[in-house]
Amino acid sequence: MIQITPAQRDAIFRSNFLAFFHASFHELEPNKKFEPNWHHEAISELLVQSQGKLTHAFISAPPRSLKSLLVSVVWVAFKLGHDPTHKFICASYSRDLANHLGAQCRKLMQSDLYCRLFRTRLQKITEDELMTTEGGFRLSTSVGSTLTGLGGDTLIVDDPLNASDAYSETQRKTVNTWFTDTLSSRSNDKRTAAIFVVGQRLHQNDLIGTLIAKDWSGLVFPAIAPRDTLIEVGRFKHFWKEGEPLQPRPRTGFQWFERCGREARVLAPVAACRKPRPAPEHA
Repeated sequence: MIQITPAQRDAIFRSNFLAFFHASFHELEPNKKFEPNWHHEAISELLVQSQGKLTHAFISAPPRSLKSLLVSVVWVAFKLGHDPTHKFICASYSRDLANHLGAQCRKLMQSDLYCRLFRTRLQKITEDELMTTEGGFRLSTSVGSTLTGLGGDTLIVDDPLNASDAYSETQRKTVNTWFTDTLSSRSNDKRTAAIFVVGQRLHQNDLIGTLIAKDWSGLVFPAIAPRDTLIEVGRFKHFWKEGEPLQPRPRTGFQWFERCGREARVLAPVAACRKPRPAPEHA
């Protein structure tokens, strides 16, 4: 085994986002075992490849697959570590969820690990906003907010629709319209703006389904591979065999799906996580 010094280890954490994600998990969840998986690497590569270029992408994966931690927490902290002027607007279906993800980001950015790796420091900390000494920020908001006068370099929508609202046409339309008419116009520079939509598939016409229809690119990870699939993102490649679970030992077992509710309208959106595309309502 090759021995590295603490300085060399920190240099890796500072320069390699996937390594930083691994270290950040242990910082944020010290009592939990981290189980790395190939889809973490695929998502990481998508995020890294987005830097400095126009990127509109969605990331769909089942609950408890660490997608939110990767994108809305660790990527934000990592990016602000390298560019403390960068501006993030991060939205979720509820302000409580948005603020929870913001609190995790604050915890990471105030940790000994982060302060050892980066010079970025926070000068303003509120429930909704983290602002660096260089003027960069992470703003937490909820889907449906006005965002008047606000702009961001990276826009992240993480869980735009509550699973319990999946079969409400009104709620779906509200989310999709807000995204198109409000959030999408908040990019500071249309030439280099990054917009990421993160969540699980809940309905054919949910936000990710709408973006697929508009030819957005992205990553779709059902709980079980529906067919043999070659996943390619930048330099990353992985052959996913039909029938293989996304995670060898899912952080949420399949029994969880059956415990989530007793009515079809609760079970259907949750069970959709097993599939790349949710079935029509009449199916």
